[in-house]
Amino acid sequence: MGLDPKLLEYANEIIRHKARQLSHKLGFGSSNREDIEHELLIAILERWSAFDSKRASARTFVARIIENKAASLVRACQAVKRGVGQCTSLTGDTTNGASDFDEEQDRARRGIHSRSEVEAVSLRLDVAGVVASLPDDLRRLCERLLRESVSEAARSTGKHRTTLYRAISEVRKRFTDAGLHEYP
Repeated sequence: MGLDPKLLEYANEIIRHKARQLSHKLGFGSSNREDIEHELLIAILERWSAFDSKRASARTFVARIIENKAASLVRACQAVKRGVGQCTSLTGDTTNGASDFDEEQDRARRGIHSRSEVEAVSLRLDVAGVVASLPDDLRRLCERLLRESVSEAARSTGKHRTTLYRAISEVRKRFTDAGLHEYP
């Protein structure tokens, strides 16, 4: 059994509304609206065979699919923005960064002016140089903060967050003293 025309019209109305909402969220854009609409419609078509009129009305079923798919799109977008699983060592490869994460595309999406490739490599080298000159405890903290929040780092090390924030201030001071504040 397929979607009847009235239900399809209802679904398209909700899809357009939800896509318009999502296109205004950070990480999405108005250029992504049509893609979002297609994703939502595909989700309905893929799950329609699971519809059971004894459990819910067709409109409720369609609305829930759209809400759930929209939530999963937002989660996926936020994961990309965070660069989940794509952290690199500060002392490791300084010329290639994270391979799956397109920093240029992410910066453009957030409206941040991008650096030239030369500036980006230069910045990575300068950061790696400052990190290498840090005492062991501050270097380990920098590495840990690539993977964890300050709260998580405090829990896993058994230190108070205020202690870590003081150490982070020291790291910032070292970066500023090295002239890294001059990077745009």
